[in-house]
Amino acid sequence: MKRHLLSLIFSAFVLTAMLSLASCGGDDDGPTPDPCLNTTLAVSATSDVFDITATGSGGESPYEFSVDGTSFQSSGTFEDLDPKEYTVTIKDANECTNTTKVTVDDVCADLAVTAAVEEYTVEATATGGTSPYEYSLDGSTFQTSTTFADVAATDYTLTVKDANSCTATVAITASDLETLLDERDGQRYKFVTIGDQVWMAENLNVASDTARYCYDNVAANCDEYGAMYSWYAAQVAAPDGWHLPSKAEWDELETELGGNSIAAEKLVVGGSSGFEGALVGRRKEDNTYAGLDAVVIYWASDESSDTDAQNFILQEDAASVNIAGSDKDRGLYIRCIKN
Repeated sequence: MKRHLLSLIFSAFVLTAMLSLASCGGDDDGPTPDPCLNTTLAVSATSDVFDITATGSGGESPYEFSVDGTSFQSSGTFEDLDPKEYTVTIKDANECTNTTKVTVDDVCADLAVTAAVEEYTVEATATGGTSPYEYSLDGSTFQTSTTFADVAATDYTLTVKDANSCTATVAITASDLETLLDERDGQRYKFVTIGDQVWMAENLNVASDTARYCYDNVAANCDEYGAMYSWYAAQVAAPDGWHLPSKAEWDELETELGGNSIAAEKLVVGGSSGFEGALVGRRKEDNTYAGLDAVVIYWASDESSDTDAQNFILQEDAASVNIAGSDKDRGLYIRCIKN
């Protein structure tokens, strides 16, 4: 009986040992190794304008990519990104990841446009960015030409667009378009169209080596009223594209506006013509000045004699061409007319 009991106990021990050995080994290979521990997964990235292109290698495809570490996509291309440094992340089929850094440069940073504006014409100049450039005044219609001619007198925004679709702008005002830029000294003059003629709406004030006078010999008065010139100096004083008006051109102006007193009301400051003829006097032959707030006299290009030339007299209630003329050495104002 004892022997039988011991045999049962031994058999139970052997069975327990076998079960224990089976649970400790047998067909179990142990814990699964980490697939990312020695992975060869790598990512490379390049930037072009505002895009990033990432490519992967190693690891186990398929790959996914991200530039914010959160949102992943199967494509390695990211478009229209803000200029800054990015951390590009790759993730493979085993959820392994790797990163690299790439910078998107601001290729638009130095793009700029300037505008030379005068006489209803805009001339654009672009710098920086990447050529070729295109230009627009309305923001939608672009052209390769830098010149906009016969532009209506209103406010605009001039836009330049480069090869990378970067844009830069500059404001243009209606008043700029209705001015003449005298490139000799950088001064601007307003002008006005009256009938078929285009007149300066300000008196000329270009520096001259000889025969240029300021009212009462005060230099500041040239800046306020314009300068007076001898007839000889007046012959060569006009900027390119403009000239000293003839008697016939003064006559045409007066006739266009109704003649004499009617024309005068329209020609003086505040009149309906836009000529803005301020009554700023004259210089007499004895180098004295008179007529401020009463009269203004402008040269015409026609001679009356060897010593005299014709002029146009404007007063509050009268406007007319003086056929007899004035001494050519007298100081009178200049209103240029467009060629």
